[in-house]
Amino acid sequence: YFYENKLEEVLRKFETHESLGMVHHRLDVVNNEGSVTHTGPFRARLDEGWLGGQLIRYGGTWNAFVSAATSALTFRRSALEEILPIPESGFRTMADGYLVTQMALRRPIGAVHKSLGAYRVHGKNNWTAAALTPELIRLRYLRPLERVSELVQARVPESAAQIHVRQDRTYIEYRCLAEKMEGRLAGALKSFGLLVRALRRDSRIGRSHKLWRLLS
Repeated sequence: YFYENKLEEVLRKFETHESLGMVHHRLDVVNNEGSVTHTGPFRARLDEGWLGGQLIRYGGTWNAFVSAATSALTFRRSALEEILPIPESGFRTMADGYLVTQMALRRPIGAVHKSLGAYRVHGKNNWTAAALTPELIRLRYLRPLERVSELVQARVPESAAQIHVRQDRTYIEYRCLAEKMEGRLAGALKSFGLLVRALRRDSRIGRSHKLWRLLS
């Protein structure tokens, strides 16, 4: 649900910066009793500005920059019309990933660095409640990430050779996890090697964070 000041804050951002195609903000995550458990994105600052270069460098997926959940996204109508409709193929879930990545290629992104709404986790959410299985990992994470990366490549053919989903360390982590759960140790080891290389070239995080990602 939205807080009372959401529309005012978001509209002010759009009116102050006329070039923005999208504005995102933080969200409080609340339990079924309405108590705030944390604020998302967790321990991260929303990215803003021109993010196309970052998107190309880190795999062409929504993990290339820090964004927010669907409830925290607002689009300028004229900019949104440039990227609609959402392709039906490959987007049974995570369709907002298409919107944020395509918008990042066209317009600068604005951010409001405070919570303007809440996301309730009550145990029956379609997204948060299910236990992870290899099939679910592929359906909800790997396939949408692959698809959105392909569409970014198609949108910027002059940079397509630089973009590959294997540059997305979160994609590699999920692939490695699925392979481990299936007992495919050779594949998991190969994915781990890809993760090491992806972390080495990632300038967004420091050494301690990289080590934590490898060991977790």
